[in-house]
Amino acid sequence: MLIIGERLNGASKKVAGAIKNGDDGYLCSLAAAQTGAGADLLDICSGLRDGDLEVLGHMISVIQKRLPGVRFSVDTPDPKVMLACLPLCDTPGMINSVTPDDGSAGIILPAAKDTGWMITALLLSKDGGDPVEGRLSAFKRLMDTAEKCGIDPERIYFDPMVRSIAVSPDSFAVFSETVRRVRAEYPEARIICGVSNISYGMPCRRALNRAFITAAAALGVNAAIADPLSPDIMSGIYAAEALTGGEDGVMRYIEACREGVIVES
Repeated sequence: MLIIGERLNGASKKVAGAIKNGDDGYLCSLAAAQTGAGADLLDICSGLRDGDLEVLGHMISVIQKRLPGVRFSVDTPDPKVMLACLPLCDTPGMINSVTPDDGSAGIILPAAKDTGWMITALLLSKDGGDPVEGRLSAFKRLMDTAEKCGIDPERIYFDPMVRSIAVSPDSFAVFSETVRRVRAEYPEARIICGVSNISYGMPCRRALNRAFITAAAALGVNAAIADPLSPDIMSGIYAAEALTGGEDGVMRYIEACREGVIVES
């Protein structure tokens, strides 16, 4: 499973403080810690409405100087900011994100055609109606747009947008059924999920996050935006891959145990 480290997000008070105070050392240390713990990419989000490009550009610059070859998941709702950030990155990473109905897919996908960037596509279900069918409708619209733009669908990671069980108790059921239905229509589809969304507003969030990532990995989810510094998250991923990934999964689990990534409590 591809792990996208979630910690460099301006929604965090510590990260927001580091951005505001120019504490590049903290940002770089947090980036290094996540890659050292197993993150394949680093999600970077300013958390700002104004100055988004300036902050993201600075984060990209200072972090890749510290970590040559690092790959970013550039996280911004503004397509123009997104496209301005891509050439600043030394190594192609992931565009986070496009949606089928706000125009972002039509702007970003053509521009990303001849690049090596992966793309997160949000399966936003419109209000009302069956939530699974709504996500499937968004999936079809995104696939149509990708085809028109000449984008290989295997570069796209579809996000079924799991919601917190605090507001949607059937959230995991909707998520798992969406994954099953998307794969039935397009077996090669790649699926991504945001792990911490499932537990937002709930007590004892670590237990829910670990259960969710383990179940998601068992469903064959290909990528997760998660906290790689959490032993619960990483052990859940490796354990699920050991159970479902054949010999390779078992060997990765054993190696993670030897390296101390997985420890018995």
